[in-house]
Amino acid sequence: MLDKIISEARRDRAEYGLRAIRLVLCFLRWNNLKEDKHERIHSPLLLLPVELTKKKGVRDNYVLDPTTSEAR
Repeated sequence: MLDKIISEARRDRAEYGLRAIRLVLCFLRWNNLKEDKHERIHSPLLLLPVELTKKKGVRDNYVLDPTTSEAR
């Protein structure tokens, strides 16, 4: 599954020139009081661009490396 994410991110970077993988640092949790006041909604608030790499070995390891120090 992670290998598929790596290949899709590589394809997106080649085709569109953007990094698609983001790490969510915090969520905004809220309720929509007009529609369903009991439904809890979780929205990503801060996203950090990351790169997922695979380290081969006896047991493969996957590493998330931030590409910038600025979250948006």
